[in-house]
Amino acid sequence: MTTATPRLPSHVPLIDGARAVAAFLVLLTHAGSVTGATERLPFGFVLARGDWGVALFFILSGFLLTRPWVRWRLQGGRTPSVGDYFRKRAARILPAYWIALLAVFLLLPNPVTTQSVVSNVLIAQVYTGDLLNGFFQTWSLSTEVAFYILLPLLAPLLIRGSARRSLVAVGLIAVIAPAWIVLCKGTLFGLQFPYAVLWLPGHLDWFCAGMALAILERRIRTGDLPAPLVGTGRWLAAFAVVWLLVLSPLGGPYVMAGMSPGAAVLKEFLYGASAFLLLGAMLQPKADRTLLGRTLDSRVMVWAGAVSYAFFLWHNLVMDYVRAALFATIGSAGLLLTVVGTTAITLVVSAVSYHLVEHPVMRRFGRTSGGSVSPTHPVGGPRV
Repeated sequence: MTTATPRLPSHVPLIDGARAVAAFLVLLTHAGSVTGATERLPFGFVLARGDWGVALFFILSGFLLTRPWVRWRLQGGRTPSVGDYFRKRAARILPAYWIALLAVFLLLPNPVTTQSVVSNVLIAQVYTGDLLNGFFQTWSLSTEVAFYILLPLLAPLLIRGSARRSLVAVGLIAVIAPAWIVLCKGTLFGLQFPYAVLWLPGHLDWFCAGMALAILERRIRTGDLPAPLVGTGRWLAAFAVVWLLVLSPLGGPYVMAGMSPGAAVLKEFLYGASAFLLLGAMLQPKADRTLLGRTLDSRVMVWAGAVSYAFFLWHNLVMDYVRAALFATIGSAGLLLTVVGTTAITLVVSAVSYHLVEHPVMRRFGRTSGGSVSPTHPVGGPRV
């Protein structure tokens, strides 16, 4: 008698809630920076580490978008349609992005160059250096899009034969990231291409960590791992240990400052390892029954995760105007007012974007040939 292989869920529980948390952490980092709270307040080092949300977002993308290739290569599933894949990616990111970009162009105090317009419309701003005020966080969307383009070529090459072989191949590709970081931190290369460390090669390890979790997902969900690696509690405990290292000076400077190649590589590793462990904990059997699972899967968090892409797109522009309205009263401080005001207004704008633009477009253009709507979407992060 054979045992039926358990089917993996098409929509991964807890993911939307995780997006909401990461998006809010990104906002906290930006608020801490513009108010000076990161440097002034005793807990400023926590605000500084909100950019960790970028690692979580990239790992989520690597995990979610690799799953169809894992099903095909390792589990005998249907061959992914590259046409469906690119159509869904375009429907998910472009309409909401272009609307937010138009608002930035209209509200910018200074005129922009033709190059800046073109590079931002094409989501290539991190390569040209044309990062706009109120929209600079979209460097990470440029990096995401590069991964989207590369994945249909990369996944069939890396995921093949067996889970073990696939993990080795993904691990070898991940080594590109530290090598690239060291290269970018070199004086000549760094001066010529100041944003090169933000390009896809510099964060490829985070995407590869997500790909590795997609390869391991079935074994994680069924508990088919060595005993020390089974159980949400063990993964969360490991996450907590690494997160303490992230909060320490080993996680890099708490303010915007240059880093040595070794420090930058260590920060990259600690951010990626902690995000990997947190997502791994969320995939454990019965993770949705834990306090973490119930929190992330609550209606409020699921809704916040659904609008988190728009939240990412709009929060810096909204923060600029909130700060302008409060400046005469609170000067350069006012962390709490900045966070509360920006969060409240951005959530309203995000809800409008999601319900009037993103969701209708996805229903119309984001369907696969089988008729299902893709639940995945990207979110970016702060400057690093």
